[in-house]
Amino acid sequence: MKKKLAQLNELEQQKQQQTEQLQERAEQKQNQQTLLNQYRKRRNELLAQLNNDEASDVQRINEIKNAETQLKSLLESLKNNETVTAPPIEQTTESDSSEDDAQPNDLSTSVRFTQLKGRLKWPTQGKITSSLENPTTNATHKDVIISANEGIDVKAIAPGKSGVFRPYATLWTAHHY
Repeated sequence: MKKKLAQLNELEQQKQQQTEQLQERAEQKQNQQTLLNQYRKRRNELLAQLNNDEASDVQRINEIKNAETQLKSLLESLKNNETVTAPPIEQTTESDSSEDDAQPNDLSTSVRFTQLKGRLKWPTQGKITSSLENPTTNATHKDVIISANEGIDVKAIAPGKSGVFRPYATLWTAHHY
């Protein structure tokens, strides 16, 4: 009888150990499942964000391409149809004149704006951006882009209207007529 009691106690201990091991494994499995669910949730959030970013990028590219087409059309119509009257030459004193600021002397008559090429002074001081191609949008521009510090004066080189061209947040345009 003692032998059977000892066996029963031993079996009870084994059962208790196995129950504890099973509970440990169940907790580990639950922790792993929770962690897996967190990873899946984060992955799905990142995928959704990437999809939104991609859609936004595609929309932005399309807006820029449309704006580029409109700008090219506007520039072409100006190139073909517009004439300008150059502003009168301002008299300067020796202290505020320089060779770079000098106005050309022969612009006082009405001429096609395209004929003024190479004879106008720069509208502002700043770094001239040399690469005018965007590899992302495959957009190319024949215009000059001048990067200038905020608050620096920009002077029109001929009479006209000016404004910001959307969607280019930093593009200032001038329509000379």
